[in-house]
Amino acid sequence: LAESVAAVGETIQVSWRVDNAGPTGVLSPWWDAVYFSADQALGLDDLLLRDVLQEDYVTSPLLAGESYEVQTNATVPSVQPGDYFLLFVTDRGNDRHEIDEENNLDWWPIRLQVPDLIVSAEPTPDHAVVGEKIPVEWTVTNVGSARGCLDWTERIFIADSPDLPGQAMLVPSMPTGNRAPLPAGGPPYSGRA
Repeated sequence: LAESVAAVGETIQVSWRVDNAGPTGVLSPWWDAVYFSADQALGLDDLLLRDVLQEDYVTSPLLAGESYEVQTNATVPSVQPGDYFLLFVTDRGNDRHEIDEENNLDWWPIRLQVPDLIVSAEPTPDHAVVGEKIPVEWTVTNVGSARGCLDWTERIFIADSPDLPGQAMLVPSMPTGNRAPLPAGGPPYSGRA
């Protein structure tokens, strides 16, 4: 299982349980995996998010009727927002002979969303002397449906129009690692340079 909604590029917690429904024990090792997919079927175009060695979670053999659970983190890819699936696969390499190989996959729907960051500048002096320091302040608000969980870089430019032709950088880039995640619809933050 995993979160039903996540932001593009976000690290989420995933968990699953594997039951031995067969009549005998199963000797380790084998690998379990979580894939990111556009559909509910495992295919060559699906992206492996995480794999785990089963023997890290259970003592061998896994006896008939026994089960084990896995909890770990996985990072969803930076793709277009929309509806996708997480595919949970046990014995992903088909290393163990089983009565039913068709029940080694389960899926969980996940909707990926993106933030929508809006910047608004505070009033600044309308003129300055070359080399003079001027105060610059701004506010960033996330009006999107997803938290802004990835780091981004903020830049301040001097330009002769709002469209930034001939961009001249005024201040060095400012990573925002200490400001993420920025919650959707949550309080804004203010910057100053």
